Amino acid sequence: MTQRYLLIPALLAVFATGAFCQEPGRVIPDRVLNIDQSVSLALNNRKEVLLAEKEIKIAQERINEAGSFAYPKIDMTMNYSRVDTDHWMMLPPDFGSLLIPRNTPGDYYITRFSLWQHVYSGGVYNSNLKLAKSNMIRAENQKKTTDNDITLEVKKEFYSLIAADKKLEAYNTAISSMEAAMKNAVPGNTAEKIQARDILLEMKDEYLKMKNRHELQKLEFLKTIGLELNTRFEINETFEPVMETYDLYKLLAWSFKYRPEPIQIQVQEEMDALDVKLSMSARSPTVTLGAHYEFPGETLNFDNKYWNATVNMNIPIYDGFASIYRTRQKSMQKDQNKLKRKDMEDSIQLEVRKAYLEYTFWQGELVNIKKQLDDSRQLLAVAEGDHYATAAAYRSYLRNNVNYIEATREQLTSRVVVEHAIGKPLARE
Repeated sequence: MTQRYLLIPALLAVFATGAFCQEPGRVIPDRVLNIDQSVSLALNNRKEVLLAEKEIKIAQERINEAGSFAYPKIDMTMNYSRVDTDHWMMLPPDFGSLLIPRNTPGDYYITRFSLWQHVYSGGVYNSNLKLAKSNMIRAENQKKTTDNDITLEVKKEFYSLIAADKKLEAYNTAISSMEAAMKNAVPGNTAEKIQARDILLEMKDEYLKMKNRHELQKLEFLKTIGLELNTRFEINETFEPVMETYDLYKLLAWSFKYRPEPIQIQVQEEMDALDVKLSMSARSPTVTLGAHYEFPGETLNFDNKYWNATVNMNIPIYDGFASIYRTRQKSMQKDQNKLKRKDMEDSIQLEVRKAYLEYTFWQGELVNIKKQLDDSRQLLAVAEGDHYATAAAYRSYLRNNVNYIEATREQLTSRVVVEHAIGKPLARE
């Protein structure tokens, strides 16, 4: 029993030690995000994606609706009428246009079961079903386009945010290292000290301004991925350039295979062709089969039974040539979309080529900036011992380091733009 009471203070001491061993002043983040998690959050939370998903569900319901016309329509009608007349009467169309064969005042009941089945309608119902299925493909490709655009937006902002983190880290390191180096520098003339101090103050001012812009970037990033604006988060992702080469013509082939926009135009052409067919079917005869079974009488009973079966044919003869004009309109719209498809293909080729040129440019530019960074790092050792030389050397090194970080961001962003242009991620080989 005594050992149990001794154990409790020991456990409390362990928990208390763990609670106070955290780094002082450090805010514990609510989330630690990498680039894949950020994209996933945006695709789950963004309103545009939710609307696209709703559009797919609506398209599915339209398919169900179009398919339901293949089944017969069955109705049941029950009428009770109190009449005061000396001749037979016909109920209004809203009540089924039913005949009441009474010539004396009294009650009359009619119970009717009706069945309609469209046998032939010039392909209207099949065309409507195909149109609904094409609309489903259109909605699915529209969602792919939305996902592709949001992925590009998130990745661009992600790399901008992590680059800002690296720049702040570079400034902080350079300022603290410069202050320590200047304390150990050989005393020089007053003018050199003033110049060195001005360089240091300028760097600190740039750091504060950059830190403020970084906080604004974090808010924009939270809005982009659909999280609450008060969410505290950290970025956990490797920030290194991907130095890989790709074949332009292979990228162009991938763009026409994986981009949803060409499929979207092709589906629209199919829908236009179906619209033309539907317009032409308005001039086709329709055949409908119907059957009716009813129980009329002056009392509510099922003694009297009557039935009929009917085949109805409707042949359109003249409508002022409206159906012809409608068909011409649909044909012209079909030709319009063919021209749009050609424009879309040219636009995709242009986008891929521009993204490829930007990517290859930053591949080479990154190598040059890396060489400048290495050269400025070597100057730090040479400049030790002099206030102004030390400040100028650290200033040069910081500038080249920030340029290298910015070039890395541009290279990674240009690679993301290439992925957007071809409609698929580029696997690291």
